[in-house]
Amino acid sequence: MTRFLLTNDDGIDAPGIQALARSLHALEGDHELHWAAPNEQYSGCGHRAINEEPIRVETCDRQPATSAHAVFGCPATCTRVGLRRLAPHTDWVISGINAGGNMGVDQIVSGTVAGARQGVIDGKSAIALSQYVAGRPIHWDTVERWTTAVVKELMGRSLPKYHFWNVNYPHLDPDSPLPELVFCEPSKDTMHLEYVQNSVGDYVGRSVYRDRPVTPGTDVGVCFSGKIAITQLSI
Repeated sequence: MTRFLLTNDDGIDAPGIQALARSLHALEGDHELHWAAPNEQYSGCGHRAINEEPIRVETCDRQPATSAHAVFGCPATCTRVGLRRLAPHTDWVISGINAGGNMGVDQIVSGTVAGARQGVIDGKSAIALSQYVAGRPIHWDTVERWTTAVVKELMGRSLPKYHFWNVNYPHLDPDSPLPELVFCEPSKDTMHLEYVQNSVGDYVGRSVYRDRPVTPGTDVGVCFSGKIAITQLSI
């Protein structure tokens, strides 16, 4: 029996976590799926967590699931509550599937990555999954199919203690076959970000994800070339 705890930073109603649940449900063998996901979107929240303030948790009807809960907090908090109260016998924490890439230095501010990182902090195995978006709709059925194969592959590999997997999918055409899995290093390039003033004088950040610097062989270069970029991150 393999017990999974699912979380994300796009919220419990996001299509990505629904695709993730279906992909894990398709794995061979006996398993349990426990959802502990934010009640709303928390993208870019990093590893923010609630410590001593009250945390509201609501039971939800989500399928496929052994149990599902909406946690009124960010992904790291969801994982904490999930592992300590809702699904303490979890084997794997799986965070995602994020609608947008989490490559290179992005992982520092990523709520998706934080959900998986918290799992490792609490002694569990973990994977963060993200779908790079190249200016067109995501085909979740395709990503779902890829995820079943990717999770099966990663569960069969060993990792050093205090490490976890960060996966970024390329944005390909619908029904594309599973791309090559490339194990690589995270990019250290800074994504261009420009601050412009709006009509009332406030500064607003502007960037185009697909125009970020591309260093061949890094997760950005691999993903942008149409392959699945897999990196090892550590706490």
